[in-house]
Amino acid sequence: MPWVVFYVGIAVLGLAVLGLLTFRLYRQVRQFARDIGAAGERISAASAAMEQVPVSSNRSRGARRS
Repeated sequence: MPWVVFYVGIAVLGLAVLGLLTFRLYRQVRQFARDIGAAGERISAASAAMEQVPVSSNRSRGARRS
């Protein structure tokens, strides 16, 4: 009979470890989602700033001539 308690204890311990790993992964995914959201906001801000920059009418600027 003590072996049943031993195996139940191992099963409970395994489930506890699995639960902790799942919770840790959940927190990491949530943080990753926040980082992605912040990056999207930075990209939007940079795009808006680029739209405000006047475009030069000199199209040959930067082109090489032979």
